[in-house]
Formats: sequence, C-alpha cells, structure tokens
Amino acid sequence: MPRPKIIFKRSNKAINIADYSNPMEAPTVYIVARSPVMQTGLRLMLEAGGVGVAGVAATWREWHESGDEGLLLVAGPSQWEEGLASYGEALARVDGMVLLYQRRPELSLMRALAMPWAVLPQESDIDQLYAAINAVAAGLTSFPAALGELWLLPSVMEEELLEPLTEREQEVLTLLGDGLPNKLIARELSISEHTVKFHLSSIFSKLGVTSRTEAVSKATRTGWLLL
Repeated sequence: MPRPKIIFKRSNKAINIADYSNPMEAPTVYIVARSPVMQTGLRLMLEAGGVGVAGVAATWREWHESGDEGLLLVAGPSQWEEGLASYGEALARVDGMVLLYQRRPELSLMRALAMPWAVLPQESDIDQLYAAINAVAAGLTSFPAALGELWLLPSVMEEELLEPLTEREQEVLTLLGDGLPNKLIARELSISEHTVKFHLSSIFSKLGVTSRTEAVSKATRTGWLLL
C-alpha cells in the first residue's frame, strides 16, 4: 500500500510526514485489544517502528486501572463502543485515539469524538500506522481516502460550512495540505500568485480560520481535506 499523506503541525508550520519520518519526540500509545495475538503483534510492530508502548490491556477495566490518558490504539470498533459505554468520562480525557478495523466504523461514532482520531484497516503496515499516530498526536484527524468516499458525501461536508468550497478552492486547499507555498500552488494550477491569494482568502473565510495551518487542520477535521 502507498504511504498515506498526512499533514501535521509543529511550531505553526505545516509539515508533510513523508518528509519528517523521524520526529524528535517519539510517539507513545496504549494498546487495547482482546486478542493476545493482536496485542503481541501490534506491540512488536510498533516498537520495531520506533513507537513506544505505554501499556497493553485486554479490557477497558485494565486500561482504566492503569490511569493512562495518552494516545490509545484500539483494535476494533466494537471494543471502542464498549469502552465508551463503560468508561466514557475517562475516555473523554485521553489525548487521542487510533482505531483499527475490519468492519468499517460508523461515521457518527467517530464524528461525536471531541479528541483527535484516526481509523485504519487492521492490515495496515507500520508506515501507515506510524503516520496515523503522528497525525493524531498533532491534533489532526486521519482516515483512508477510500473510506472518505463513503463518509464524506456533499451533504455531510456542507453542513460544516456556511458556503461550500468551489472546485478551484478545493484544488488550492489540497495543494495547501501538501505544504506547497503560493508560488508552487500557482505553478501547479497555472494561475497567478494573486489568484492563489484570492482563493486562500475565500477558503479562510469559509472555514472561519486566519492561517494556513488552521485551514489545513480544520479542513481535515471537517472532511474537506483527505490526508
């Protein structure tokens, strides 16, 4: 599978994780998975990829008793739903969650979360998982483009904005998400830098933001930017 394109921010600068695969602060996650085989497999894969494992639990009671409130890596939507039902208040305090799935999770389940989150198929490789963990650690939302095609129907996206983005504005936003400066966006779309600035001003207004980093972050959360 190709490595997903994830944008995260450090020091108010948008950075493409493909160009920043070894951040100074290694991420750490707590694994919640019923299967001992899944627990062991995930732990070995993460540690081999430079991701720290704060702990492993088969049940939400074990996780709750650990007192951990960092990033969670959860194996399966049904297990996540059980956690919300039993320990919803405690889970509301965690830093973020990466959900692995075989059965596609419902969009309503994910959109209700106040925390950063990501979803990935269970067969994802370490590069994809590492990118998703870093995205969540940076406060972003991430999911496969194929899943987005099912989730992000125009009616779903338009409820987030007073006025939907035009086709050209979506093109500019996508290149902005790739970290391109105005000059390169203009070259890519064969338009002038002045026109790029015009489109950016319109995008910022529709998203209710004032900076490029805020635009990428909000567009990711609301589904206008698939990373």
